[in-house]
Amino acid sequence: MREVETINFNRVEVKLAGTDDPLATQISWNPAKSGGANFKTQKIVDSNERITIQRSVRATLFYMVFVIPGLFAILVGVPYFFQQGDMIPTVFALIWGLLFGGGGVYAIKKSKPFAIDKRKGLYFFGNEYPSAQQPNPMEFGSVKNIHAIQLLTERIRSDSNSFNSFEMNLVFKDGQRLNIMDSGDAQEVRYAAKIIGTHLNIPIWEASY
Repeated sequence: MREVETINFNRVEVKLAGTDDPLATQISWNPAKSGGANFKTQKIVDSNERITIQRSVRATLFYMVFVIPGLFAILVGVPYFFQQGDMIPTVFALIWGLLFGGGGVYAIKKSKPFAIDKRKGLYFFGNEYPSAQQPNPMEFGSVKNIHAIQLLTERIRSDSNSFNSFEMNLVFKDGQRLNIMDSGDAQEVRYAAKIIGTHLNIPIWEASY
């Protein structure tokens, strides 16, 4: 299993404590994806053909908390109030259902799985890789362009709560970064990084603050 190389980071200067790779000082060490959750939102599945990072069951249930009430408002609330002749509640139920339920549906569709095809040596988002002639490296490309894995910790603060969100990014040879995992479960993120790092035989850089 691939080992994690710790890089000391003091918000001013990256100190190469665990690696002598110059690219580690050239890339950004700020979060590639702002925000996060305080629970396990993603999990890794390693099969013979693919390595997949996909939405966790808990994340799906969380999104359904928005989808189900929204659908209920549209399918039950709107017909009921319309039959009663109450147009204001009818319109309110329709708008609320679209906004609330639509937000959940949007979140589910947005959280596409990330996959690495072991046989073809390709990475992509979604269930199948696109057939574009000039692919966008932020969506699809060859694993040969991946230079390292970057692990970051982001402190999320609100008025009533604060927690850590853990991020995994692919670092390409040109210094670009691609976020493929953002979860509240540090152990799962590190485990996923080791699986991918071992398969691709690339280093894993983790910021130590």
